[in-house]
Amino acid sequence: MTLVPVAPPHRSASFTALRAAPHGADPAVSAGDASCAVAPKSLRRILRRMPRAALLGAGLAAAMHYAIVFQVGPHPHPHRMLRQKAAALTAEHRPSVLALGDSRAEFQICPDAVATGMNREDLDPINLAMANGDSSAGLAVYRAFAPACAPRPLALLSISFFSVNDHYPFEGGGELLASMTFGDRWRLFGGRAALASLFIPERSMIDSRLSPFTRAPADVVGELGFLRLDPASDGGTSTERIEKEWRRIACTWFLDPVVEGIRWQQTVKDITSLHELGAQIVLIDMPFHPVLERRLAGTPHGEALRLFQGNMDALAAKLAIPLLRYTSADLEPAIAPGRCDGESPPATASHALGGFLDTDKPQDFCAGGGDLRLPASAPFFFDLLHLNEVGALVISRRIGEDLKALLAEGRIVLHDEASLHRSADARPLP
Repeated sequence: MTLVPVAPPHRSASFTALRAAPHGADPAVSAGDASCAVAPKSLRRILRRMPRAALLGAGLAAAMHYAIVFQVGPHPHPHRMLRQKAAALTAEHRPSVLALGDSRAEFQICPDAVATGMNREDLDPINLAMANGDSSAGLAVYRAFAPACAPRPLALLSISFFSVNDHYPFEGGGELLASMTFGDRWRLFGGRAALASLFIPERSMIDSRLSPFTRAPADVVGELGFLRLDPASDGGTSTERIEKEWRRIACTWFLDPVVEGIRWQQTVKDITSLHELGAQIVLIDMPFHPVLERRLAGTPHGEALRLFQGNMDALAAKLAIPLLRYTSADLEPAIAPGRCDGESPPATASHALGGFLDTDKPQDFCAGGGDLRLPASAPFFFDLLHLNEVGALVISRRIGEDLKALLAEGRIVLHDEASLHRSADARPLP
């Protein structure tokens, strides 16, 4: 067997120079050809530095971005639908009383019923609350439209448990994110939401410029901003629907509750800022369905709720602002007398509410049956969290009566007609 010698593979001068170059020397110089080789050590050094340079560049770009945005619009803008609603209502009204906050104000504070409870016809009240709203949304819409309101209006701010729970999985309309630092956004909602929130200021400013050309839908404006929930719905009395609603609430509102974290700190900042802007804040804590009240009693969720309520009480005392808290028991005095055995006609909603309802259709205000053993207040509820139209009108009148008492005590004030007229030429901020 003859062995045939195999020539070694061809290696360029540059390759040879790479191996022959002394440690620390530039192999390209050793090869005499600076254009044909890149030192591995230099390449590794470049690759190590590139991520740092990229991060530094991104950081500088973000800093410049925020500096420009802060100069153009230093405060969060209300999101598009909320701005459209406020623009539509303040174009025709100059309110001395306005409701702010979440769906438990949007569906439960009827401006006309509040004014009736206060026995005042000169308040021009409106409702600027919106579903999934929070203190940041209330502050943003008030800051934008304060010039269109009467001086130092009453701001009925509904604050609900979900809005202070750090584990509540939704971020709302964007005002909350825009109010937070980037780090807080990342900790609360993760990197994807935090990165997506970088351009909220630009989107908000564009929406604010476009809002004069778009009108809010009728189902958003409602009746002075108040939206009615059908009292014919059985969501407050159906065992199946109540159980389904409880499972949903446990996975959202009361999800592993943390009520003294980032969201609570932001809520305190928002309420303090709203107070400093001159609004006469009245904090509103709306009632839960009686079944939900019983479910929460003696549970960790119930303890978290009591902690939240205690914190709200302390904040109200610190800022010297009123807090009105209601439970399902506050609805029961509104029930007209009647029997539930079918031998006497049921109370009519229009009779119980002094003619607020548009219909005289009988509403049975008696306690429901079944295994839930519902108390008499259950038919006032649309679901576990919200009152229906009948319940909303009852609680709104009750709020008005309580505000009337606060006026008599001097804890809140209303400006006279001269003050109202002096602000007649005010317009919303751009």
